[in-house]
Amino acid sequence: MHSPIAIISFPIILLICCGFGRRVLRLLAPEALPGYKGLLFGAAIGLGALSYLIMALGLLRALYWWAALAIVAALAAVSARDIEDLLVSAFSRARSWKISAGALVVAIPLAALGCVALIGALAPPSVNDWDTLAYHFAVPALYIKAHAIHYVPFTSHSNLPFLMEMLYTLGLLMPAAGGIALAKLFHLAVGALTALTIYAIGKKHFSPRAGVVGAVVFTAVPLIAWEATTGYIDLGAAFFITLAVFALLNHRDDGGRWGVLAAVCLGLAAATKTTALAYIPLCGIWLIWNDIRRGRGPTRALSSAAGLCLLALAIASPWYIKSYVYTGNPVYPFLYDTFAGKNWNAHLAEVYRASQMKFGMGASLDSLALAPWNLTMYAGRFFDSDVLFASIGPVFLASLPLLAAVRFGRPKLRAVLLFIAAAGIIWFYMTQQSRYLIPAIAVGAVAVGALVDELGNLRLAKALLFTSIGCAWAWTMIIAGYMAVKAAPGLVNPESYLAETLDIYPACQYINRELPREAGIILIADTRGFYLDRDYFWGDEIHHTLIPYDRFRGAADMVGFLRSKGVTHALVNFGIGPMRAPDPPKSARLVYEAIRQGLFRPEFHSEAARARSVIVFSLQASP
Repeated sequence: MHSPIAIISFPIILLICCGFGRRVLRLLAPEALPGYKGLLFGAAIGLGALSYLIMALGLLRALYWWAALAIVAALAAVSARDIEDLLVSAFSRARSWKISAGALVVAIPLAALGCVALIGALAPPSVNDWDTLAYHFAVPALYIKAHAIHYVPFTSHSNLPFLMEMLYTLGLLMPAAGGIALAKLFHLAVGALTALTIYAIGKKHFSPRAGVVGAVVFTAVPLIAWEATTGYIDLGAAFFITLAVFALLNHRDDGGRWGVLAAVCLGLAAATKTTALAYIPLCGIWLIWNDIRRGRGPTRALSSAAGLCLLALAIASPWYIKSYVYTGNPVYPFLYDTFAGKNWNAHLAEVYRASQMKFGMGASLDSLALAPWNLTMYAGRFFDSDVLFASIGPVFLASLPLLAAVRFGRPKLRAVLLFIAAAGIIWFYMTQQSRYLIPAIAVGAVAVGALVDELGNLRLAKALLFTSIGCAWAWTMIIAGYMAVKAAPGLVNPESYLAETLDIYPACQYINRELPREAGIILIADTRGFYLDRDYFWGDEIHHTLIPYDRFRGAADMVGFLRSKGVTHALVNFGIGPMRAPDPPKSARLVYEAIRQGLFRPEFHSEAARARSVIVFSLQASP
């Protein structure tokens, strides 16, 4: 049980990152050092630097725990003075704090929500952590096994930008420091830092009350509360993009090096998630407007924006260069018509595009106008399934008529609203997954906080807004509390917890304990291979072109091909996906044929109700 160790080790690592980031800030933008700004921008730069250093270890084939520990120690040594300054400042502020009754009203609920999120984050990834088990943790685990970053041919996701995944790699490399729990805490931390960034923006550019309200609104979104307990990456992208917005608002007032910091944050965002690339030109336009407003000519404004875009792309570029080297496509698996790509084809590209476009409620102008209503009332249409935590809550929808009532507020608020609107339109036509909207949700929380000031003496409007915030927080607390209760056993007995909550886990246990080390596993109708310690790959035809299903005349051809590639066993999930489709794909039809012909012989079938649909088969030679 590594959770208590992670609670100790993670703050130390985060403090080192903040200290190193502040050291870089002294050289890059000294104006960003005072107060919360230094902490937030320092944390972003420090986490980004640590991620790239772990990437360097992987490329140098040196992914060992002692090498990772040496990097953390080196960062600590280089930034010792800044770490000391942070600690002294923190203790000084703590001694001078005067907590009012009003502050307690906000602090106690936030602390309660933070505690239940921490329980979920410390529990091992389970049923609500599909992508974590499929690739966010699974691919780093493959890298660690090989002690190197390498081409993983069976999943296109391994060629996406991996800034957050490199931080997860650090955690997974050091089980003695917390292992899986340590890795998950990185995502919880960037979620908390995003809330703190929202507070800092509100306090500096609107009012302290606006900052508090904005932070509460963000944490009261059920989708955010769930994300904070997972090993996903969306909160990382949101943190960096929200910081970029902070930098651009500061640039609007003060000029200076804030444009450079915005570019750095955008580069880190694009190194986290491919869709964050869209925010780079969007922020470039904002910078042009800032410069023209400050009296700089169009030429200089365009030059500044071009510099922002180029610097951001340069910072993100190592991951896109890696993808190009491995696949021939820098944004693999996207833009296949332009770049093509290894182990991919036009059919798979279309299937992948369709899987991204299935979310939402249409792409018409009417659907665009109704998007706030639909996101609020039909959350399941914008998520992988209709679950309680898919909701964005009622606050944003309740705020829209109030914003219109105050004519969209002061110029800064209007700038923020224009940014949100542009980001929302990009999201609407890119893919209507609510997770991908989290950066705009974070900036939207800033706008809601600012709205409180704009409402002035409109008491009824304020009552409506605060009622919606209170309801949202209460609902989120119930959902998060329920998830925490379900996850709590995972802190005490991870094995029993996973066997009880994760359908695939008993099968993984059987494979790890009973099959020889040289066994090769194909996963069919499932992709969650993180808990396997045998060689495996994804077997469904929608993931790659490694298996020529179209050439197989029957199950014997398929089994013969798989056995020739070293596959000895198949883990098949009959409870989801293609195995249950009314018109199953050829891969599923061949699996059923192989079972009928005795070429897939059942070896393990769990008695647990949740796991009965997952079966392990041994592959038999054709008679």
